[in-house]
Amino acid sequence: MLAPLADCLHPTVLVFLAAAFFSRLSGDTVRAVYFTVVGLVLAGDRIARRYRRRSAVAAPDGPGAMSGPAAQAFSPDSVMGRRAATSRWLVVALPAGVAYAVVVGSFQRYTVPATVSITVLAAAALVAALRTSGESAAKPGRLDRLGLTAWGLLGLGAAVWELVALYMQPTFTTDSPAHPTLSYLANGLLAAWPGRSAVLFGWLAFGWYLARR
Repeated sequence: MLAPLADCLHPTVLVFLAAAFFSRLSGDTVRAVYFTVVGLVLAGDRIARRYRRRSAVAAPDGPGAMSGPAAQAFSPDSVMGRRAATSRWLVVALPAGVAYAVVVGSFQRYTVPATVSITVLAAAALVAALRTSGESAAKPGRLDRLGLTAWGLLGLGAAVWELVALYMQPTFTTDSPAHPTLSYLANGLLAAWPGRSAVLFGWLAFGWYLARR
């Protein structure tokens, strides 16, 4: 009974839901909706994976069993295959990514064209990731403690900065140069077309990097 709740309370899910809550407090409803949807999708995916694993254990030869390509989605051979495929597609993906960043970066922030362009691409990438992901038959390796600690401290520091700055503002919806939030600091970069395009291209490049892992 408590297993699905534990999946929903996973730190990654809680981060997105907390971000949605504070985004709504600051008056950014669109961002709050995005964070909420992502958090719920991640929670649902974790619950679905738990039930698939239970089905595989209960009926190793049944329809819930992990076999074939799905069971080997994260095997070394599969990783090499994805990297080979992404390398072949790089010739097309690179100019397409540049064109996308330039065109979408020309749209003003928070407008319908910008929101739709980013939402459609992000949703397509999410669906592709969910459809091609699978469970590895091998036990996952332990995370590097130094790296995990470094990323944890970085995330914690960013969260503390954002919350303190948010509460030090005159109101939740009024920016304060004396107590800038991270989004306020990013305004200078995102205010101009070249900055928005550079950030969009970086977003695409990071997604491409994750697809190769």
